[in-house]
Amino acid sequence: MNRSTRFAAPLMASAAVAFALCQGCGEKRPDGPRVPTFPVVGQIIVDGKPPDYLSVNLEPQFEKAAVIPASAAFTDKDGKFTVSTFETGDGAPPGKYKLTFMWGQINLLSGQYGGPDKLKGRYKKAADSKIEVTVDDKKVDLGTIELTTK
Repeated sequence: MNRSTRFAAPLMASAAVAFALCQGCGEKRPDGPRVPTFPVVGQIIVDGKPPDYLSVNLEPQFEKAAVIPASAAFTDKDGKFTVSTFETGDGAPPGKYKLTFMWGQINLLSGQYGGPDKLKGRYKKAADSKIEVTVDDKKVDLGTIELTTK
């Protein structure tokens, strides 16, 4: 058995598995109709400074359809954020929300966000959140939201 035939069978088997796993990749899921969204923007300041890559989540305070994804954002280097639901920067569906915050970091190896919360979990629960927003048919600017690590 020469070198090229010895590796051909495993390569072909790997390609077949990859092909089988990707069947349906790129197909649109039948999630139902997309609901309208409206822009939600703001800025976060933590202990007087803008946090880079702080997670902002809008927790619905209404009965939402199961097919609507979460509305969330990450702050930029200036602490500014724009909420996304279906696509980047599209905003949130109409309704009342409580905002929650988590300040972790990106794991460069896995690409996932997490780690210890620099805000020590004090803004993680919607039930404890004092920051609310009502999204309706116009842009919502939350202005500057001040948080603390202390």
